[in-house]
Amino acid sequence: MANLEPEIRSDVWTVPNGLCVFRAVGSLGLIPLALVDLRNAVLVLYLVLAATDLVDGAIARRFNQRSKIGPRLDSIADVTMYSCLALSILVMRRDVFADAISWIVIAIASYFVAGVTSLVKFRCLPSYHNWSAKAGFFVAILASISLLLDGPVWPLRVAFSLVTIANMESLAITLRLAEPRQDVRSVFDA
Repeated sequence: MANLEPEIRSDVWTVPNGLCVFRAVGSLGLIPLALVDLRNAVLVLYLVLAATDLVDGAIARRFNQRSKIGPRLDSIADVTMYSCLALSILVMRRDVFADAISWIVIAIASYFVAGVTSLVKFRCLPSYHNWSAKAGFFVAILASISLLLDGPVWPLRVAFSLVTIANMESLAITLRLAEPRQDVRSVFDA
């Protein structure tokens, strides 16, 4: 009987992993651009970085470049990108964070709870890449565009709500799994 699971490569240097490293390192460039209030440059760089997040997994699956470290690198790159983006927006639009602080605190707390639970249970951070996280990703793009173009705050609230839902789903996945897994699409697949 043929093995239906895709091969997982042990080598680290694949195109998708390179995109993750580019995203993580490139994210650090958002902060100096924000410090000199180059909003359009922050927006363009963020969109380029977000595009790498859209394609890295697809490339890994399509060209059989899945690796053991890939989902972890992707998660690290995502956290780096969103942290640097949040700091950049804070620098340029302090008013936004005053209006959304409770949404931000709840989202960060839910990420912390999901992460600590996975660390305690499996000794690693979750890398599930669930569908609710994907939905949050697209809303975060829209919210970031809105904020960087001096738009309203409400898309940010929606994005943080979806982030909180995704984190709670990650927590539920961790609680349901008997052993660590990567790329779990939903709590129903756990």
